[in-house]
Amino acid sequence: MSTVRDHIGTPTGTVVRGPGRGPNVVLYAAVVAAQAAAASLAVVMVPVVLAWATASYSKAPWTDVVQFGIGAWLLGHHVGIVIPDGHLGLVPLGLMLVPVMSCWFGGVRLARGLDPNADAIREGIGRARPKAPTPKAMGVFVFSYAGIVTAIAALSTQPAVRPLLGQAFAGSMVIVCLSGAAGMAAWVGGGVVPGLRLLVDKTHSPKVIRRCLRPVLLGVSVQLLAAFVLLLVAGGLGWSRMVTLHSALGTGLVGGAVLVFAQLLVVPNLMIWAASYATGAGFAVGSGTTVAPGQLDVGTLPALPVLGALPGGPGPQWLWLLVAIPAVGGVVTGVRVLRMPLGRNFLHLDASSTRQMIERVPHHVRVPLVRSVVATVLMTLVWTLLGWLAGGAAGPGRLGTMGPDVPEFVLWMAIESGAAIVLTVAVGLGVRTLVRGRSQPDRSPSDRSSADRSQPAGAAASSQRTPAAGVPRPASPASLSGAARDPLEWLDRPGPPS
Repeated sequence: MSTVRDHIGTPTGTVVRGPGRGPNVVLYAAVVAAQAAAASLAVVMVPVVLAWATASYSKAPWTDVVQFGIGAWLLGHHVGIVIPDGHLGLVPLGLMLVPVMSCWFGGVRLARGLDPNADAIREGIGRARPKAPTPKAMGVFVFSYAGIVTAIAALSTQPAVRPLLGQAFAGSMVIVCLSGAAGMAAWVGGGVVPGLRLLVDKTHSPKVIRRCLRPVLLGVSVQLLAAFVLLLVAGGLGWSRMVTLHSALGTGLVGGAVLVFAQLLVVPNLMIWAASYATGAGFAVGSGTTVAPGQLDVGTLPALPVLGALPGGPGPQWLWLLVAIPAVGGVVTGVRVLRMPLGRNFLHLDASSTRQMIERVPHHVRVPLVRSVVATVLMTLVWTLLGWLAGGAAGPGRLGTMGPDVPEFVLWMAIESGAAIVLTVAVGLGVRTLVRGRSQPDRSPSDRSSADRSQPAGAAASSQRTPAAGVPRPASPASLSGAARDPLEWLDRPGPPS
């Protein structure tokens, strides 16, 4: 019987083990890192070499083609490249997926190759469970990959083109750490999603943050999907300009296909630019340019077909209705926060005065409101990272500024989506209170007095002083500092019963 792990990162060759022996940890981890780097480099080099070989007008030597391919590969690791009179730092996010996926498969291969239970798991024998690689193997894998990328960047340095070695090491280190760890977790957890969930749990972040991750990612996905629809509409309106620019370049069949593929790699960047446009902050396509609702100042642009999707004019004022895109994502996140369970009932007697004041708010009100604030902060952080990744310098001169202005973009996104999250949760709590009030009306004073008269004298007082027979006495609550390691867990727990 096949399992999920049989389809995750199946290595190209089987690992040969002797009786009671496994592969050398250091050598195997270094080989896997070299394979991951070589695979990602080959994926980038193939279309570059193919376009050069089939272009009849190209007179560039093969050394320049290799240099260009290595530069594109380094750019996918978020490595800045210094060029004459400028800087190249705009990273196509689609190109970044190449090393990310390569390191992910490398992490799966490393975990599977060093797992002594891999054969038993693949054959479905017994109850063997996967084991994570040792920290030694993970460290060798990470530093080997980062060292290879840095060494290639150093070897490709020329007087006119100079990759930044510090960014080469730091960028490759971040990619291999995150992607490799996700791949190893996918092997241990038995799938991509269980692996990501396992990886998040291993961070030991506050529970309220971990619980808000899924609503935030859902809201951001809705916003990105709406931005993609906006991008398709803009491309449809500017289709004739895009076709004219593409035909004017005269790239030929293979060169045109490579050009289209290269433009597809920047579609994730354009989606984030469209999201910035929807917030009202807009974006820049060069120094001193602005593309925003009701405002358009672009000047002379490079002859790239994808830029034909830019609007032909400032546009009508109703384009400000596009602010509904961030708000819709916030509403989706707020609804998901409202549907989350509230948690168990705990009582803390030794809390500080500030916490006691917060815990006076009813549990069913406090927990969703706290989660809505945390979700707003997390969504702001996610869009900060996306805005930073989507922009950068694309060349010398006016191309030194491309993409959204991150502080302004994040501010507008936080205001619009955050307000939608908090208002959705507040309105949902109000509706929930009204529904509960109608379904469970309070008893009249006459009913309560008749119920009190039906009890014997002193029974009510004695019932409040001592618990009933057979009911165990509740244990004394632990102190707040020793009850949980999570410093924010008290915000997610109900306070004393009123």
